[in-house]
Amino acid sequence: EYHFSIYIELENTKDKVSDNIQPIWDLERTHVWNTEVNAHNTSRIVVNAVSTFRMVVNAVSTFGMVLNAVSTFGMVLNAVSTFGMVLNAVSTFGMIVNAVSTFGMVVNAVRTFEMVLNAASTCKNGSECS
Repeated sequence: EYHFSIYIELENTKDKVSDNIQPIWDLERTHVWNTEVNAHNTSRIVVNAVSTFRMVVNAVSTFGMVLNAVSTFGMVLNAVSTFGMVLNAVSTFGMIVNAVSTFGMVVNAVRTFEMVLNAASTCKNGSECS
């Protein structure tokens, strides 16, 4: 009778009485319900853990893509640096060509001076001068 009266009281004042007050015959149903709720909560925890793991994997993948981009940028910089070294080599070759050209002009100047001296020497000996 005591449990029955609590049940009646519970039915009459559901909003005022704690959810823990239940008739004895209702405890098994509550236990099953709690087990289902626990299983549901556990499955939600597992789903959340899997979702978190997937976000971590995505973050690692994104970090990998950033590293790939940095590596690609490094390769571009290496290519630019190599191109700069090629330009330096071309510039050095140009300076060598300029030095050879200058040496050629010096040789031409010496030859011209030699021809002038030869002409002066010929005129000095009384030959025809022009």
